[in-house]
Amino acid sequence: MSAIPTVPVTIRFVDTQGQGIPGATVKAALTCQERYQGLDVPGQTAGLTDAQGEAVLALFPNELGSEGSSYALSLVDPYGGTFVRFVAIPNSPCDVELGAHVTTAVTGPQGLTGQKGEQGDKGEKGDKGDQGERGPQGIQGVQGAKGDKGDKGDTGDQGERGLQGLQGVQGVKGDKGDTGPKGDRGEQGPPGDMSKARRLAIIFG
Repeated sequence: MSAIPTVPVTIRFVDTQGQGIPGATVKAALTCQERYQGLDVPGQTAGLTDAQGEAVLALFPNELGSEGSSYALSLVDPYGGTFVRFVAIPNSPCDVELGAHVTTAVTGPQGLTGQKGEQGDKGEKGDKGDQGERGPQGIQGVQGAKGDKGDKGDTGDQGERGLQGLQGVQGVKGDKGDTGPKGDRGEQGPPGDMSKARRLAIIFG
């Protein structure tokens, strides 16, 4: 019966400045039960990072398996923080660098391409995002051309009757007219009767 093969994998755990983190617990667990030539591959192994932040684990090369597995590498730093990454191990010694701001890559001799895994289930629809902030005000547009002259308007309604005017001021009194010419002398009248007064004067005279 063939023994299950393994390759040495150097795992380096670094901080945000790229410095190794010592004393971190490293665990490597297969994502599914893997088989090699009819044998079950051990699903998990662990180690501890040294002063340079490195730990060497003997891991099964995923490309030799029949189930399309990979490894979940989880690290617990000395302060209790947890960090997880998923990698596929080639059939050769390799290095894996892990960190919060590191794009995880497996370096070493190029391994064979593994089998394509089955399509995963469709994920659930995410929550609706928050409304974006209002954008800046746009630049004012160019002034449009002058429009054509409008049509003549309809005749307006007749205006209301005006108010009665105020009474005029009385005129100034005119100057006295000139004296007219003397009239003609009237004709002599007929002799009259003696008046009563005349008769009394004769009686009492």
